[in-house]
Amino acid sequence: MPSCREYSQNSIIPAPPENQRSFRVENNNQKCICLVTVDGCAITQGVRCDYLYEIYELPKDGQRSQMCPPNSKSHPVKIEKVIYLELKGTDVVHAFEQLEATIRFYCQQHKDCKEKEAYIIPSNVRPALTTKIQQAKTKFLRELKTKLTVKNRSHSVSV
Repeated sequence: MPSCREYSQNSIIPAPPENQRSFRVENNNQKCICLVTVDGCAITQGVRCDYLYEIYELPKDGQRSQMCPPNSKSHPVKIEKVIYLELKGTDVVHAFEQLEATIRFYCQQHKDCKEKEAYIIPSNVRPALTTKIQQAKTKFLRELKTKLTVKNRSHSVSV
């Protein structure tokens, strides 16, 4: 069975692109980051998003070189930020459902996380969806404690 988790301290950690949609994390501080393939790997049934990133805290001593993957038994580390990602065609409303289901699935594992973000990268967002996007942003923040962002075609986040 292939691993659903890929650890890296690279300066750029891209998610596999889908049909000209892309997303990447710019890892300026050389943190240990885990890219999890959710859809069809970590979660194989039900509604789920494509990927998630787990960004680990830097060691308390300020050393940038940490164990990656972190060894939680000898050096306890926390996930400081989680990014949930859905690369989507045009069905943004279904993407809301996929992200919400994944966030709820991982709620115990990510409960102590300081920061949670969710991204939908569609090929195109129709202006008619503006109200639904605003409603979803409010719901995600209120109910899931997660900031939701929708960006056309590609996006990058610095950590």
